[in-house]
Amino acid sequence: MKYLLPLILACYMACTGSAPSNKQTDIFSNYLGTEFGLSIPADMHHYILIPKMTCKGCVNGKLQDELPFLQEEVRAGRLTLITSNLQVLDEPLKQKLGFLTDTQGRLDRLNLRIRNMAVVRTKDHRVSSITSVQTDDTTRLSLLIK
Repeated sequence: MKYLLPLILACYMACTGSAPSNKQTDIFSNYLGTEFGLSIPADMHHYILIPKMTCKGCVNGKLQDELPFLQEEVRAGRLTLITSNLQVLDEPLKQKLGFLTDTQGRLDRLNLRIRNMAVVRTKDHRVSSITSVQTDDTTRLSLLIK
């Protein structure tokens, strides 16, 4: 009898093909769906999140430093950039990279510990990692995204 519940649970998971979801995936998936009508893709994908309260010069400098790499990732469909404040970004960057704008500011209220700028890595419809990036340090976005 004590093996019946684990057996039933194992059979259910095998039949549905789904494991219990993690909290980060639930929060981020809900956010993408509600704000932009998007879902987390099966293929590896990265999101750069830029909240309202951040250093304008630092963010623009970090994005500008790696502009060719970021443009290629966006063109290939492997990168999405989201901000809750387009005024933080220089006009040429907005045009070259394209940003989704969170007009409701929900990005700033997500329980995901996003500071300054964050890189969210997803794969198989799940969040794999969330890395906050200090905009004034030497962390290369390309190293977090590759």
